[in-house]
Amino acid sequence: MRILVTTSPAGHSYDTAAIMRAAWAAYDRVNCGGDRKRFKFNRVFFAQMLAAMWKQAREQMETAKLAALPVGDKATRRTELQNQLTRLNYLPVGMNASRRAAVLKDKISQLAA
Repeated sequence: MRILVTTSPAGHSYDTAAIMRAAWAAYDRVNCGGDRKRFKFNRVFFAQMLAAMWKQAREQMETAKLAALPVGDKATRRTELQNQLTRLNYLPVGMNASRRAAVLKDKISQLAA
């Protein structure tokens, strides 16, 4: 996994150049096999790779922010997430909460570690 988030005294920020390089590397690996001359550029596929890298960067940012929280704030955040998890039971009938529940459980487990 590439590092797409940088840490400075001012806080965390996205490394946009690293995100773009990772997207190009993923595009080359999957679409071209390293030989760009042979294939035509696929804008839609590159957009999907770029979106995937931004998603990965957002996940890294969330992890970095959780790691920087003091212990008392982690306990408060864990309680808030557990409350959100219990409220998922009260969603309307047509809404599927399984994906959201999985995300919340993952965040709770990250805070517990």
